[in-house]
Amino acid sequence: QAPENAGTGSVSRRLGTWYRFLFRRFQHPAYQAFRTAAANCIVQIHDGPIDARMRDLHALATVKKEWFSVAEAARELGVRSERLAAGVDDGRIQASVPDSGTLYRQRFLHRSEIERLRAIRDDFCDDNAAAKFLGVPHSVFGILKEAGLIQPVDDADLPPVTRGCVSHSALQALAARLLAERPVLDPSAFGLVALRDLNLRRTTDRQRLVSLFRAIADGAVAPVGHDGTGSAGGVLLSKEDVQTRIASFSFAADLTMQQVSDLVGVHYDAVKVWVDSGLLPACRAPDRQGRPLVIELRDLVAFLLEFSPLSCLAAQMGSSSRGITDTLSRRQVSVMGKEAKRGVLVRIRDMVHAEASTS
Repeated sequence: QAPENAGTGSVSRRLGTWYRFLFRRFQHPAYQAFRTAAANCIVQIHDGPIDARMRDLHALATVKKEWFSVAEAARELGVRSERLAAGVDDGRIQASVPDSGTLYRQRFLHRSEIERLRAIRDDFCDDNAAAKFLGVPHSVFGILKEAGLIQPVDDADLPPVTRGCVSHSALQALAARLLAERPVLDPSAFGLVALRDLNLRRTTDRQRLVSLFRAIADGAVAPVGHDGTGSAGGVLLSKEDVQTRIASFSFAADLTMQQVSDLVGVHYDAVKVWVDSGLLPACRAPDRQGRPLVIELRDLVAFLLEFSPLSCLAAQMGSSSRGITDTLSRRQVSVMGKEAKRGVLVRIRDMVHAEASTS
């Protein structure tokens, strides 16, 4: 441990004559215990190359090797030695350079540094592996990154031993947080949507989708359960909550009653009757001249899913509103708005119930 020539990296020159004699000439079994102790000391402490003819040190030593050349460390870590050398050069990998007096400086890594690099290499993965771990397609994974739920580490801050910049431990923490204490539910149940399905097929507004994931991250939109797969992609959310966040009807939020009349194919007065009766929600548009009543598309859709105008049914069946009314009356199906003459309605579910009871 007190070599004669500490300025050199050679075992023989650093440790002196006793080393050469011990390992090259004193082969008698009586020296075996001392040879083993010396081999252990050299393997653990020597931070330089071991002469090719002295490789029996490894066979003699009963302790683990502590210092590794860049090439040996690369084999230990399963990376190219050029990458490790680059990391040593830019300071991201700590190494010893014992032979500073020569033009070629061989670098050596301590076992603790190799274990540190191995832990980093095992923790970080690329986007493909990260998406697979979370159980989401690449399209959803990209939105997760954009929303900040996944924050890759800057490649410049990592030693050059990783396959990617996404921390596996961070992915585990995200999945655990989303799955925490959530019941297992049937993903096909009505009103549920899995996180893996939250992609641009549901909306053309990417920013709304990103905002939805941010709302999931900060707890504003809470998962209601999971599908039992144990992956973040299997987290289940309320479809109503999702639609509230991502649905964008700005292009149709200002439908006037005349526009509704044209779209549905009924008289303007019929639409006015529906609005006045409160069946079709409408509100004033203060930013438009005359502050007209406007109807949101989502409200119109909900209205048409519940009611069917008799005039539309009559046109489709080649009949009249009075004829449709008489037919429904015989089946004991009541209609709404007969007194107004225009905009007479029938509930769709009432027609279905009547048909079912007749069958």
